[in-house]
Amino acid sequence: MSKALTPKQRRFVAEYLKDHNGTQAAIRAGYSEHSAGTMAQQLLAKTHIREATERAIQRVEERCIASAADVLTGLTNIAQSSMGDVVWKPGERNSSGEATIPGTPKPIYEMPLEVQRLIKAVEFDGKKRRIIFWDKDKAYALLMKYHHLTGEGPAAPSPAGGAAGFSAEGADGIAYEQLERIVVERITRIAAFRKSSNP
Repeated sequence: MSKALTPKQRRFVAEYLKDHNGTQAAIRAGYSEHSAGTMAQQLLAKTHIREATERAIQRVEERCIASAADVLTGLTNIAQSSMGDVVWKPGERNSSGEATIPGTPKPIYEMPLEVQRLIKAVEFDGKKRRIIFWDKDKAYALLMKYHHLTGEGPAAPSPAGGAAGFSAEGADGIAYEQLERIVVERITRIAAFRKSSNP
């Protein structure tokens, strides 16, 4: 059974999860700024603190990080989305049992959750409602890249520390290259921590 953490050590573990920076975590946890780097190394070298940190990272990953299968399923659903998913079909009735007009958009609350996830935005100009799906072309491009159908492999760290891959910007304003870089950096940090904590 592992040794119990002190309140200050628990705080260090919680702070470490924020950015995986031991020195900054030690400072935020209340350790001296002058010795924070050394203290972080000492704390992470202690088995019970290292185990607590690994368990905390695992809980965060399980709760927050989509698995590769989840990501591929989401991209596939976006790529295969259709306007037919969001409009009433002939003879279809709404949740109140009322008849509907075929071809007209369903209200969001009438759509299954998996269809709602395909929608990026709904705009209304006072007369018409416009439903905007996530970018199908981008989803297909990412799937093709993943399955090595583009001549490019999956994103890999570049010498400059960024990520190889797309530099296009999505309709939501997020640069995909930046997103890839963040994901690669986070995975690299987690892998480095796990490697350093399992000699």
